[in-house]
Amino acid sequence: MSKKINSIIIIVLLTFLFIPITKEIKINNKIENVIKYKKIQFDYDGYLYIPKFNYKNLIKKGDKEVLDNNLISLNINGSDINSNKNIILAGHNNKYVFHILYYLSLNDELIISDFKIDNMYIVKEIKYINAYDYSIFEEKDNTLTLITCTNDNQKRLVVIAIKK
Repeated sequence: MSKKINSIIIIVLLTFLFIPITKEIKINNKIENVIKYKKIQFDYDGYLYIPKFNYKNLIKKGDKEVLDNNLISLNINGSDINSNKNIILAGHNNKYVFHILYYLSLNDELIISDFKIDNMYIVKEIKYINAYDYSIFEEKDNTLTLITCTNDNQKRLVVIAIKK
């Protein structure tokens, strides 16, 4: 009886460990296929690539629905990816999207692309702001602003990069 219970427990644990890994593989494969083959590029505005971590994720204009699909949201009221203004990208603080921002350093490279043109940026500032601080939306030239929530949801992590 004890062996049977142990076997069931092991199967349940392995299932819970395997499902998130499978989800991550599917997400990564989807991102790579869109970027490599541009199969459905018109569904997306572009992608963000962080060479330091070999991190890639798709960018799409939108808000809650985009974020809930583990994509990066391009500010609806803001600039497009090839703009010389302040490009604002937001994403959830989870392992599929912007958890990686916590490991960035000054002078790291960030690349955003619309599938045709790549724009390189260099990280110049990393800071925490109040959740109700909207100063990051100010007009700036040749700036890329990445924003994500923190675990307490009272502050936001902001990474500001300048076009190279």
